[in-house]
Amino acid sequence: MIIVKCPDCGRKIIWDDFQPTTIKCPDCGREFDVKEALRENIKKREEGLQARVFRCPHCNAILDRAWFIKCSNCGYWVFGSFSISSKVLFIGTVILGYLLLSWYFFHLMH
Repeated sequence: MIIVKCPDCGRKIIWDDFQPTTIKCPDCGREFDVKEALRENIKKREEGLQARVFRCPHCNAILDRAWFIKCSNCGYWVFGSFSISSKVLFIGTVILGYLLLSWYFFHLMH
């Protein structure tokens, strides 16, 4: 027994092996093929699984999430579709911190 959902109205219909493969929805009257509905269901599931896979832009390794994560394969930090090495990220953070601190003291003293 399989529960099939009508593509038009969304009603769930129970189908077993003794029924024909083309069934009619009791609510809206639409006839549809059970095998085709199952193929569509499998296709949607496969697309959903592929949509949730995040990859490193540098080495194409699979990641848990797409933002603020360090790739275990190449060691680069991933920010969405952008990746940067740890050394460059550290140096950039130090320079940015120095500039912000200098700007703050310059405006405080002036």
